[in-house]
Amino acid sequence: MKKVLTPPLNVLYILLVVIFMFSYITIDFNTNCDSSILKFSLVITVSIYVLIAGLKYIIKKENIKINILYLLAVLFTLISDYFLLILDDYHAIGVTTFIIAHFMYSLIIYYLNDKRDPIKFFIEKLVLLIIAIIGLVTTKQVFVALASFYALNLIMNTIHSLILLIKTKKLNAVFLFIGYVFFVGCDICVLISNIDQIVDATQKIVDMENLCLCIIWIFYGPSQYFLGLSINRGDYNEEKCA
Repeated sequence: MKKVLTPPLNVLYILLVVIFMFSYITIDFNTNCDSSILKFSLVITVSIYVLIAGLKYIIKKENIKINILYLLAVLFTLISDYFLLILDDYHAIGVTTFIIAHFMYSLIIYYLNDKRDPIKFFIEKLVLLIIAIIGLVTTKQVFVALASFYALNLIMNTIHSLILLIKTKKLNAVFLFIGYVFFVGCDICVLISNIDQIVDATQKIVDMENLCLCIIWIFYGPSQYFLGLSINRGDYNEEKCA
């Protein structure tokens, strides 16, 4: 197994993520200040880490396809967080770019699987798309359809990352699965924080929503950290990615 990044860079990566997480958690639970810049800084840190690792692999002509997918995944994640976190607007665009990021990760998981089946992969994505289209026709709300398609891809990626972990028992699969478990936890909190759009908002519901708004990034930060870290444990070769 080849390590791309030197230990000091790995330590720096962990240290920066911990510092940003500690800072924004402290601010969110103890003040009314906006911690968006700190949160976005964590996402930028992950993106830079993946960029360094991915480019080193690509320059060495190792695992080119997978590492390009990693670079695209963090790029679209960065775009999503810019719209949803920094601008706090254009939510449909943010969700759409998140869908693209998850599609990149689904391809990564697909290529890491020695016994991949392209027909099964295509059928699965087609079924998810059909379900989303049905949601669009039923509700006539584009955002609901996008959110449904996003959620379905998130769930399937989590399942497939677990299957990959069980089959390969490799460290990069461990990181992918842990990352997606945290991602699911994050989006459960997002759902709860918007539950007043589904049921009447009592004081208890409002308190629960406010708590979940603070907890979202306790899950999201680690999810990005582990997804980024998974690039640096390349237990695969280019033949499997062809």
